[in-house]
Amino acid sequence: MISLIVAALTGGGIVLVVILIIIHYFEKFEKLFSHILSLVRWGSVYIDKQATKRDLQGRTNDFIKRLDKKIYNFVPPRMEVQFHNDESIEGFENEGTYLIRMKKDIDPNKNFVNVVMFFTSNYVLLKAKKQISKKQKESLDLFIAKNLLQEEKESVMSEFVDHFLQPKADDEKIRDFFNKYTNIDKYGLFFPVFLQEMTFLGERVFADPKDRTIQQEVSDLIDFLSNYSRRLSGQDNTESVFKGEFSRFAIVLVGNSEIVGDDAYINNTSDYISTLMNEGMESIYLIGSDTRYKHLIIRISEDVLSSNTDYEVLNQETYPAEIRNRANKIINVKTFLLVLRKQNPDPFIQN
Repeated sequence: MISLIVAALTGGGIVLVVILIIIHYFEKFEKLFSHILSLVRWGSVYIDKQATKRDLQGRTNDFIKRLDKKIYNFVPPRMEVQFHNDESIEGFENEGTYLIRMKKDIDPNKNFVNVVMFFTSNYVLLKAKKQISKKQKESLDLFIAKNLLQEEKESVMSEFVDHFLQPKADDEKIRDFFNKYTNIDKYGLFFPVFLQEMTFLGERVFADPKDRTIQQEVSDLIDFLSNYSRRLSGQDNTESVFKGEFSRFAIVLVGNSEIVGDDAYINNTSDYISTLMNEGMESIYLIGSDTRYKHLIIRISEDVLSSNTDYEVLNQETYPAEIRNRANKIINVKTFLLVLRKQNPDPFIQN
């Protein structure tokens, strides 16, 4: 062997030397190569997991940010993902972060939709969900997720529909709730009014979850907003005051002031709102055209608060909505909403 190497070197055959050494120590080189391949493979799996994790966290935190913009005063944590080998998925808060542990799937869309549904179900409106029925909770989770996932690419929505929405489509109760949420959302009232009232309910009601009183009131609230959302523009005979045991609010439409003039219109509307407050309404939702009546809504709110100091402006925002004119034709509009809320309402505690 040594004589062959010397001959190869004197002839300038360094490559040949390397080949001869490999042939002579082939088993050792094979083991070494196997170890190298294992390290590369391990590194590849690690890199793949890290890339999948970062992509999943980025997409989910973007979803959470969009949800944060939809629900006023919703302060979600940043979400992190850990992959494990169990089929189960679990989540918990850890030092200001919501940590979700799950099994990694080869399909990134499946990973994303699973995390979104888990977070929506186990974190969003968590306090209120303790008081409502299983069907109400499931339908809420599906609608909230669907509303935001429809901004994603089509393959994500297909994953959601196939594995979450479609399996519940035959449930008559869930389908009925879902259809009513759709009516409410088209009018622009699902997130700023319905979910706001659900948030209030969770913050101030402490009752036995088995008590069906709250569940019935939530169903009544859904029916109320669904009926209101189907009203025609200018229709004045639609009920706009909800007087429940746990939720008490009024929707006040601010419209044409040209007939009586701005000052008289503001005085009349302010007096009406003050009367509602004296009757125990804890929230007043002033709604009107963003381009035509925003200035009136702001002036009315200022006038009301000057004589009702136990109320405050909770939120104001502009959002797209659909309304129907008197000919029952759908019109897309921009709506301005301002919420007046009673400060520190008494909690409801069931003994």
